[in-house]
Amino acid sequence: MFIKMIMVQSLNGIVNQKDRKKWNSKEDFDYLKSEIEKSDSLIISRETFILNKKLYESKPCLILNKHFEKIEGYLIYSFYSKENITNFIKKNKYKRTLLLGGPTINTFLLNDGLIDEISLTIEPVVFNGKKNIFDNENIKDKKFFTIKEIKKINQNSFLTVYAKK
Repeated sequence: MFIKMIMVQSLNGIVNQKDRKKWNSKEDFDYLKSEIEKSDSLIISRETFILNKKLYESKPCLILNKHFEKIEGYLIYSFYSKENITNFIKKNKYKRTLLLGGPTINTFLLNDGLIDEISLTIEPVVFNGKKNIFDNENIKDKKFFTIKEIKKINQNSFLTVYAKK
């Protein structure tokens, strides 16, 4: 079981999925598409899934939400629990799962020790917002990662990949 979290953020550390297409680079989007192609499943928030359904619908998705559980073909809607995540992955023998969540979901998986790798694109923009890659007030303990890769993906943006220590 391997879970890789992928996020893009501004220079001031803000993530904003609703307006993402207006500020992230083509190279970041291409990286996301290539990582989705390499994966065999996705863990995603309902809001993120709805914003770009066509991008995600090619893979089995565990869509996390607060209110209900149901299955619609390749989509499984479920509330968050460590057991729901591990059962989804182990039952289906998925080897490479991408986490495409928001701060709340990312923090749940971080706290439960389920994130093996974090890919973070930094885009050269500063804007107003409140969301970071994690819900910082709810992180339980320090988690340590090591740098696996740093690369410039275009003239102004770069990608960092961190592995769980």
